[in-house]
Amino acid sequence: MLEYYGTGSSLIAIQLCTDIPRYLCLAYVSVKLPVMLIGKLYRRLKRKRLSKEEQFRIELTQEERVLLRASDSNSAEMLYVRNLFRSADKRPRSDALIARLIPKFIYEWRDDFHFSSRVLCVYSSICLLLFFIAIHVCIETIPYLHAFQGTLQQFVQRISSSNKVHDNTNEVKEQTSLFIVPQLVRPFILAVATTAIIIIIHLLALLANIRRNLFQSFRGDCCEIPRRQRSKYVSYATDYSPLGCQLESFDAGFKAYCGFIHTECAHRHPVMLVFASHLLSQVKLKQAVG
Repeated sequence: MLEYYGTGSSLIAIQLCTDIPRYLCLAYVSVKLPVMLIGKLYRRLKRKRLSKEEQFRIELTQEERVLLRASDSNSAEMLYVRNLFRSADKRPRSDALIARLIPKFIYEWRDDFHFSSRVLCVYSSICLLLFFIAIHVCIETIPYLHAFQGTLQQFVQRISSSNKVHDNTNEVKEQTSLFIVPQLVRPFILAVATTAIIIIIHLLALLANIRRNLFQSFRGDCCEIPRRQRSKYVSYATDYSPLGCQLESFDAGFKAYCGFIHTECAHRHPVMLVFASHLLSQVKLKQAVG
């Protein structure tokens, strides 16, 4: 690889491109940690000036703070509860800038829904893995394409020279090949980029399907994702698999996806979170007053 790329600016550019995710993560950590530390020190210094309710909120754990946010008027869970008895036409449209940029027929941005940290972490890992694979495949394969192109050109010339041309004295004359093997680097990079784009489109489509299936599970619709019934665990792959006959028993991915949707529904149902948040806030207020 050093013989192909050298040790100059090309190698430095390749190393920078490879380390982009690491630099982004390091920049986020370097900024986030000081901000959290300064915020915590500021709240401790300002603690004496706060009311009893605000002082009690500071003492809450992170899990309790996250749960109490569900009962806020502008939270996604509270907006979902408000829109339960509204039709799709009467539901207020999102005011976010990204909702105006994305056409509605491609993806409808909704303020009453947000993906969980599990989904975001999985997609972040997939994007990092896709980036590293694409970069390393291009870097490690391109140097061998030139050697392969030369070998392929020699092979084509040998095949062309094996064609015998007979003249009047039956002498055999070799003809040089007029066929030149095209460059392989650009088609290879184009193929890698096309594959990455197709995978990204598929992941975005899956993200929209996850939201649709979660909304269906929230309202008890089992048209796509079967209900959680222990007696039917064995038949999930057989009755709901997109594969054909004799293959549905091997569809472990669909069963795992069903389990993921049911887990998300059990942990993140908006009505349950709003109700639990309201109860927790009442309990904490009584403790603060008492």
